[in-house]
Amino acid sequence: MNLIFIILILITNFCFAENSKEYLKNHSLIVLEEENDNNELEYENELSESNLDYESYIPYLPQEEEDLILSIIPGVKKPNIEEIKSILNLDVFSYYGLYDKYDTDLKKSVFKKSSEYKEKLNELKILKERLPTNFYYIKINESLPDYNINKRGFYITGEEIIGLEIGNRKIYFEVPNSYNNFVFNSTLIRAATSNIISDDISGDYVENFITQLMTMGFLELAQIMNGWKKECLKNFATLLKNRKAKLILSPREICIPCDEDKGLLNNRNDIEIYIIFSVVDKMKFTQNLNLSGCDLYEEEYITTANNRLIILNRNDKKIYFDKIYK
Repeated sequence: MNLIFIILILITNFCFAENSKEYLKNHSLIVLEEENDNNELEYENELSESNLDYESYIPYLPQEEEDLILSIIPGVKKPNIEEIKSILNLDVFSYYGLYDKYDTDLKKSVFKKSSEYKEKLNELKILKERLPTNFYYIKINESLPDYNINKRGFYITGEEIIGLEIGNRKIYFEVPNSYNNFVFNSTLIRAATSNIISDDISGDYVENFITQLMTMGFLELAQIMNGWKKECLKNFATLLKNRKAKLILSPREICIPCDEDKGLLNNRNDIEIYIIFSVVDKMKFTQNLNLSGCDLYEEEYITTANNRLIILNRNDKKIYFDKIYK
């Protein structure tokens, strides 16, 4: 009897052990599978985040510092001269970047008959009407000179323009009161006193004159004159005949008439100078020396209005000078 009981206990324990073993095995598999699923999920998330970070990673580049005038006069913006010209010219292809798509005269002609073109043209007409209400600014990257006691103000000299002095007449090959292709009030920007940089040019000196232009680096002007027909050269020689003509260079001058300001003088290294303006229209400047068919220079400029010059301190934003030029 005892033997039978012992055998039953052994069989029961063995079955229990086997069941427990199978249970643990299955249970462990479930746990392991859950752990594996979780680990794979975490790994996939980490991998995904890693890929996301890698793909969206942008190398650090120094950010362009925002011009201070934007915090002083909200709404003003840097001018995009090509964009402004496109609006003034109602040039749909230029403004909307369509020249590559419509790269032949035929394609342009067909597109101009479409409703899309008419819609875009109407949009440009509206922008052109609103253009004078926008205000733009140019930052003058020139240092402030010493105060001019005689002129009572500061007069900043900038880029030089080339011209001819024939007797009492000065002929410039660029618009004297322009800056970055914008034409400003002549009381704000003008041609300063000229520096004579050549000997007298006689009527027989035309070829040497062209050579001198090339030597001095005025290649564009020299090439234009060099391409003149003989008739033009002859007319030019006649213009110079028996007259004293000289080649001149005149620096552009930005005029800041004001009383002497000690604060401004003492903080000249901390100032920023801006011209604020609105756009009026486009203009073509042609210099032909009054010689029929003998153009020397032609360029498109943009005329402006509401010219305002501001000088301020970049540290404390103090405005030292604020003048509207009329």
